[in-house]
Amino acid sequence: MADQKITELTAHTAGLSTDDLLVFVNDPSGTPETKGTTLANVVKWASYTPTLTATVTNPTIGNGALAGRYLQVGTIVFFQISWVFGSTSAAGDGSYSFALPVTAAASSGGSWFARLLDAGTRYYGLGAFLNSTTTIGFAQLDTSGAAVTHSSPITWATGDALAISGFYEAA
Repeated sequence: MADQKITELTAHTAGLSTDDLLVFVNDPSGTPETKGTTLANVVKWASYTPTLTATVTNPTIGNGALAGRYLQVGTIVFFQISWVFGSTSAAGDGSYSFALPVTAAASSGGSWFARLLDAGTRYYGLGAFLNSTTTIGFAQLDTSGAAVTHSSPITWATGDALAISGFYEAA
């Protein structure tokens, strides 16, 4: 077939699956070596609201914001989580964890870098890790390695924010 010229394409009328990969020829002129192509996976980012928990008392979002999104390609899950503390948010009590959008493989390991903003003051680098196949936790990247809690490394206040993005293998 490599030596045959395609002169006509018919419309694809069947439904697409998330495994379909579309190739668009965006430069129909020229030789096969100079034609421009674009690859587009039909899989799109999906929104989800991550569950935020603490070991003693769960935080409340109030007028803050908690959002997540993810993209699964095969068994690899890419994710982003953002939490902004509002004036009516409550920090709860204990070590924090967030629910993942898709259950992780027990062997996926997973460790990521997260950023914590103490509004108006400074940024903190955090390590994020799998607590289980369904949640991730956070630890301070300093000599203590202490968990991120309602009072450490900051006392949560309006405008403080935590952001993480990463990927892992799905179960």
